[in-house]
Amino acid sequence: IRFEFCLSFKKIKRVRRWFQIKNYFRKRNINGPCPLPIIGNFLGVLTKGLANHDMEIFRKFGNTVGYFEGATPVIITRDVKFIKAAMVKDFGVFYNRRVKLIYYNKKF
Repeated sequence: IRFEFCLSFKKIKRVRRWFQIKNYFRKRNINGPCPLPIIGNFLGVLTKGLANHDMEIFRKFGNTVGYFEGATPVIITRDVKFIKAAMVKDFGVFYNRRVKLIYYNKKF
């Protein structure tokens, strides 16, 4: 009985988390495609390629689009004012989490 309760509690927790993810951009008034559980909108990237996927969602949803790579929210934009604000005015707030620094030792 205890095991079944824990299992059902975990399912409820997952469903609740799914609705939080699904409504993430809707609460912020950002248009975008509805994500799939676990993989988000990454299936479109895998099937169409990154550039084609991005161009398609720009056509459907406008210049600023929110989508998910897994459970990670991603905003992509073609709006010059938004890019300028993110890169100049609010630089400390917006940052790219995909940048990975690679350190290596040069041996002569």
